[in-house]
Amino acid sequence: MIDTNDKQTADLIGKKRGRPATGQAMTAAERKRRQRAKHSKGTLAGHAENLDPTAKPTTTLLELLSKCVSRGDFQRVQIINRELLKRARINAKNA
Repeated sequence: MIDTNDKQTADLIGKKRGRPATGQAMTAAERKRRQRAKHSKGTLAGHAENLDPTAKPTTTLLELLSKCVSRGDFQRVQIINRELLKRARINAKNA
């Protein structure tokens, strides 16, 4: 029951607290799928000219090589292969 003399308390009946619903909420699986897709695109983002293989460790280059081969990105495959061959020659000389 509402007190007619109370002028300070706001009427909360029919109002929800928090952010209003948009009707476009995603499930946890949908959010995670979108995050993984965004992340996988981020590792290969940019053009082949912007790929600096000298700044990446060998394990990362090998992972990128496998992704580039599966996607058919042969420009990046060549760039990564050149760097891996250069590192192999340096290791062979030092051994």
